[in-house]
Amino acid sequence: MSLTNVSRRKIETSLLISDDTVNIRDASNYDIESLIPQILIPGRVNVPLHVQPLADGRYVILQGNRRYRAVNYILADPTRAAEMMGTVDDPSGAVNDDGKPVQVAYVIPPETVKALKSLDCIVYNDLQPHERDYVIYDHGSVKGLSRAEVVRNVWRLMPTHAEKRIALMLYHELARMTGSTLALNGKLEGKLAKDREGIIGAHFHGTLGGTIIPIGKLAESVREDYILSCRKTDKEPAVKDHECAYRWDTKGTRALAKAYNTDRDAGTLDYDTRSGPNIEKALDDMRAGREPAKEDNGRKPLTPEQAKERVGMVQSKAARAALAVAAGLPVGDNLAAWDTQAKRLEYLADVLGKNAAYMTGPVRAFADVILASGPLADIDAFVRAHVSEGAPILPPAPSAPVDPETAEVPNDQTFIPAPVDPETADDQTFSPVPPAPVDPETADDQTFSPRDH
Repeated sequence: MSLTNVSRRKIETSLLISDDTVNIRDASNYDIESLIPQILIPGRVNVPLHVQPLADGRYVILQGNRRYRAVNYILADPTRAAEMMGTVDDPSGAVNDDGKPVQVAYVIPPETVKALKSLDCIVYNDLQPHERDYVIYDHGSVKGLSRAEVVRNVWRLMPTHAEKRIALMLYHELARMTGSTLALNGKLEGKLAKDREGIIGAHFHGTLGGTIIPIGKLAESVREDYILSCRKTDKEPAVKDHECAYRWDTKGTRALAKAYNTDRDAGTLDYDTRSGPNIEKALDDMRAGREPAKEDNGRKPLTPEQAKERVGMVQSKAARAALAVAAGLPVGDNLAAWDTQAKRLEYLADVLGKNAAYMTGPVRAFADVILASGPLADIDAFVRAHVSEGAPILPPAPSAPVDPETAEVPNDQTFIPAPVDPETADDQTFSPVPPAPVDPETADDQTFSPRDH
């Protein structure tokens, strides 16, 4: 995308417009209060707003709606905003008898109020529709989007962007929503940009092409019920007492999406009502809580012989033990303990990945080395640098194949979670050029669906 007619200048705050139809973030997810200190402490808005001029001389905000609304909150009632800051050290430097600074109520300086009456803006002229989407798209890098917001983003982009393009534009938030950040980062590790684009498109084919996009083409009442299920999954207080009309579990949503495609391809889809016989059958099943008929996807379970062959191909105790069970080999009495350990480490990696950006000091450094991609020896080296000499540090788990006949794992081997970059990794993994072709038949069989309601 090439934008040539762009300028940067100060614009009076009163001439700016925040339109909810432009920024897809729900009003309940703006969290204006958390931005107040970030504006009042420096006395300005540090990041410029992105705007587009209107015919009447005003400007609609494409990026920066939260900042603009926080500024308006401050200007509307400076006293109320100041109270949110609590007390601060006395500017005069006065101290108490114990030598600590005297605390006084915070007062917004007049120069701050003056500075907020005009904001630094990047102005875009002559934007094409697809260019406008790129500018206004808010992937929630500062404040994550809710499930409902991600879904609405997908639906907003559907008329002008193909599925693979949507996957690229929203992949951070889609990964967070589906809980597949670890898996996706593992697939992207060491890949070139052109290869990443194809991987991302395939990874989210089930979530987008198999769920969100088809549902977005159904009747308004169905779409809104799906949004309600997303909000209930996020445990939004405002919808606590609301009940969904349909049971939005994984099987039901996939069956509904397939029903839409079947009606469309068979010519039985009524585009006025956005319904058809297969769609109505799927909705009836979801309304009654019935599971759809099981389909034969052509996949066969591993035979004991195949499982036995693969026991020696994996390193983790939990995975090896599971294969050993399938192969009919002895695994001892530790299977439950290994499963608990694996789950705990998966949880640890997920928690650290989501919160690493908010950690500081040695804890942040430790989180980074655990989450970073790279050889297991990096963890060993980091720990050795932070313990006393002679500490009994265990080496990383060996990578040599294991004899299937002795499938039980020695106690000195450690389960290692898949390497993963922090969820707050730089956006360098995103490239705005068209993605490599993706074969839907090889796409990941993963589908996002809110929990049952």
